[in-house]
Amino acid sequence: MIFILVLFATICVILLAFCTCKGKVSPNTFGNSIGTVHTIKAMKEYDFSSTFKRDGIEFISSSPCIMQHNKHKNHYLMNIRYVNYTMLKGPPFYILHSENISSLNKCLHLDGNFNVLKDEHMNYGSNVLQRTGKYRGVEDIRIFMHNDIIYCIGTAQRSKGNLGLFFGKYNIPTAITGDDLNLESATKCEKNWSYIPDETKIQFVYSWHPLTIIEKERDSYNVIVRRRKEMPKFFTRARGSTSGFLYKNEIWFVIHFSASRDGHGRKYYHSLSVFDKNMDLKRFSKIFTMEEEDIEFVLGLVVEDNRIILSYSTWDKSSKVKIYDKRVFSELMNFP
Repeated sequence: MIFILVLFATICVILLAFCTCKGKVSPNTFGNSIGTVHTIKAMKEYDFSSTFKRDGIEFISSSPCIMQHNKHKNHYLMNIRYVNYTMLKGPPFYILHSENISSLNKCLHLDGNFNVLKDEHMNYGSNVLQRTGKYRGVEDIRIFMHNDIIYCIGTAQRSKGNLGLFFGKYNIPTAITGDDLNLESATKCEKNWSYIPDETKIQFVYSWHPLTIIEKERDSYNVIVRRRKEMPKFFTRARGSTSGFLYKNEIWFVIHFSASRDGHGRKYYHSLSVFDKNMDLKRFSKIFTMEEEDIEFVLGLVVEDNRIILSYSTWDKSSKVKIYDKRVFSELMNFP
């Protein structure tokens, strides 16, 4: 019986990995439409990968999301997701450590040199703990600041079994609390919405071609479509990676593209896109990777005067931060 449950859970993880969320593209289509892929060399890199056990089950660090500290200048906060499976580079692609697919989270406090000052396990509020589906917890959390409050958005299983976006407060050092966001036109698999910095309202990029902006209603978890705008063909298969980062009246995002390959899983590629505060596109970078690994997932972006900071995972089993010279990306920029 246990073998059957573990087998079923493994199948669920594989289906999750290949679910028909917006943005998958075949390698041929991808290569023809986007051009040369650049591997960018970092000035510095930091590896925060780790493991721990809970109730005898091993959890492996995965996707990290870094942000500037809300109270201490030149310090950072970083959420790290921990998963109870191991991703492989070929079939069957995943090995589960228990019958459910679980995500736990830890908050790291980092100084200006990326030393860990302290780390804290982030619990879930009752709204999350009461869920009994195959997918437990909140996956791929992005943390961001809105009006001096730290919020988060991530993927969670809803009561009907489909995957959707969870939104809530990131209450350091206690718990992640909130509920599911409700969009009337939502698909069966919703992921990768990108927060748009704005002092007056909470908005997200829902899709990138056309650019579709949705807004959370002030006193509910309902979201409504506020704006649609045409975008260059380059963005046809783009998906959200990071939240937007406001830097000198510009909003920066990392987006990604996922190419599926027969018998070899997926491969991820990335691009920086820059908008003005009205979310009109100003420029976007050529495609790049960090390590030339097939599975690279970027969740965190910090833009500074002379450098760009990215936090990402490879193969769902590492947690890394890389520091880039900002001039490198300037040389890769295209203009609409």
